[in-house]
Amino acid sequence: MINSFLSRFLTYTSKELFVKFVVLHEYNTTAFLFSGQPLTFKNQRDIIILQTSNPPQTNQIGKMKADYHDEYSSGMSFWNSDGNMVPEIISFTQLLKWNYADDYAAFIRYAYKTGSLPINYDAFYGLKVLPEITEVCIVEGIYDRMSRLSFSMKVVCGILFTDRVSGEQFTQKVVVEGFHEFDDYTVKYKRRNSNNYFMGITAYTDRVKTRSRNRLDEYLVPVMSKRDFDKYAYNFLEMYYPEAFEEDMKIDPEKLVEKMGFNLRFEVLSNDGSISGTTVFRDKWVSTYQGKRVVKKHIQHNTVIVSKREEIENRSIILHECVHILSHNLFYELQYYYRELLNRYAEGRNINFIKNTDCEGLKWAETQANAIPPHISMYYERVVNYIENFRDKQDRNVYHTDYAGMRDLIDNIKLTYGVSRNSAKKRIIELGYKQARGVYEWGYMGYAEDFDVPEDFPDDYTYTLSLYEMSKILGKSILFDRYVYSGAFIYADGHLVLNLPKYVVKRYDKYYLTTYAKSNMAECCIPFKRVYGHKSYNYTVGELNKDDTDFFCQYELEAETKRKIDKAREKWELGRFYIEHDGKNMSAGETVRYHMERLKISEERLSEFTGLTIRTITTLRTKKNYSPKIETVLAFMVGVGLEEVFRNDLLEKFNLSHQMKSETYMLYKIMTATKPDISVHEINQYLASIGKKTWTKTELTSELPQVG
Repeated sequence: MINSFLSRFLTYTSKELFVKFVVLHEYNTTAFLFSGQPLTFKNQRDIIILQTSNPPQTNQIGKMKADYHDEYSSGMSFWNSDGNMVPEIISFTQLLKWNYADDYAAFIRYAYKTGSLPINYDAFYGLKVLPEITEVCIVEGIYDRMSRLSFSMKVVCGILFTDRVSGEQFTQKVVVEGFHEFDDYTVKYKRRNSNNYFMGITAYTDRVKTRSRNRLDEYLVPVMSKRDFDKYAYNFLEMYYPEAFEEDMKIDPEKLVEKMGFNLRFEVLSNDGSISGTTVFRDKWVSTYQGKRVVKKHIQHNTVIVSKREEIENRSIILHECVHILSHNLFYELQYYYRELLNRYAEGRNINFIKNTDCEGLKWAETQANAIPPHISMYYERVVNYIENFRDKQDRNVYHTDYAGMRDLIDNIKLTYGVSRNSAKKRIIELGYKQARGVYEWGYMGYAEDFDVPEDFPDDYTYTLSLYEMSKILGKSILFDRYVYSGAFIYADGHLVLNLPKYVVKRYDKYYLTTYAKSNMAECCIPFKRVYGHKSYNYTVGELNKDDTDFFCQYELEAETKRKIDKAREKWELGRFYIEHDGKNMSAGETVRYHMERLKISEERLSEFTGLTIRTITTLRTKKNYSPKIETVLAFMVGVGLEEVFRNDLLEKFNLSHQMKSETYMLYKIMTATKPDISVHEINQYLASIGKKTWTKTELTSELPQVG
């Protein structure tokens, strides 16, 4: 009976609503509560909390648990339609909806009863009697930071009125004001927090959101736009590092952490280097690594842990954590408070969390912690003065094209402020010196040659892209595929450029842009738009937050110049090279022998070209039912210079067709389509430079370039 009722009930209710029923043991019945209206079912023997998709109202659970503690000492179960799970991360608005909905309804009903509810009574004009309140719900919460552990609240509530005579319904909103304060974990004898959620009630207006001075979102993360970052940096430095206003300097990260009342500790937090730092707010055991061995270490509260000891990386990572300490502790306190409530009302039960690391609050906290540190380490007034002084000293006008001067400026700022070259360049561009965009662009296996960027070229566009990043687009954009496979474009020094003598020159077996092309990029190079894709963050209770250093970026082809490029491409005469042969019924080994004989290449020579061993090549030629790795077959095809018409045939015969959409194959396709003279050794060197496994075990002929 209950199940059939619930199925009908859940069909007609919103996911924001909750369902709960509790045994009244002395009457041997279950009182089903929804919006204060009881429905009764017989013969239920357990306390159950049931919901559609959200946790129950925990303060109501607490009241029920206190009332029936002696009889139901086993504790509460937390359920939803998916089983015994609750969300990993919660917003304060959700906490209010699940925990205080009845309290807000009672407060509003009392104000209405006493005539102090600030609503528009003119809306009820013509009614014989005032309508009754039939429903109250929490619409949203508006929060304003007051101190390190407290914030004010404006809770917008929706009220449904129903005419007692006609049944006509009306809706209005009001704002209930209050504040919340978290307990101070660092105080030995903690006082109970003095929360007051019901300080007053005011009328709702559209301007209620604009009255906040230090606005927080529903996860208690500061609401900031990019234009607020310099103001934030000023306040940060004024509190903790005012000497940075007086002179150009490198911020001492250890000194800064100490000033903020935290300890600095160096531990390896991941065996692959993906986690660079974390902040521990409360005593806890943390997993560290010694090689591949996991070692649990007890970390005291107020500790910043950093994995790397390099000075420049250190400074950036620690500043990242310092932004968390100053701005995101309320987010952390909320999540800890939430878990305390769950443990309190579900003691003795295992609580399984629904992973929810994609929540907006967590993403904004990480976005701010990544974006703000350069504004702190390179405070804008100091950097602007530095650029002007540099220009005067060098007698150079950095407002006009001066590649050497711009490189010197970037390198000097890098050294002066102790930041990375990329951070220095980005900061210079942010401050209005956009000509830096064509300098120090990372291309294929090193920095590309400097080039001009048009004034109207958007900041989130680029002409320079690595082959690996281009391979991610292959097969996903019809327009991009058409350009790549047309033969009209070649990959030159980090750019996909029209393969015409006007734009491309070959020097020392490598392709580069001509001087004309570097000054007219829009005419010959394909532009791409940077789209920062979704990033998953690690959330661990007791820490805020583990910062994953591997940023995932997508690149989309920007087609604004499509017409211009297509017009130039029409001049290019395309031709395909086909060879007729009777090879359809050949085995894989026979096909390998056929191509080696046709192209007149020996095993020894092929081994030299590819890094494949003589034994591997012999096996490819002779062994039946051999299943090589796709990297081995690709190395063979590049080594012999196999024509496009034969490539798929060979992959099919080696039963590798299923890997023709893999990352390895797509990278091979973009390389061979846009760098016709590429060798296996060059491919191996490139793969090693981006941290990928090489196709063959071959000695690199030169040291790999290092990112500045």
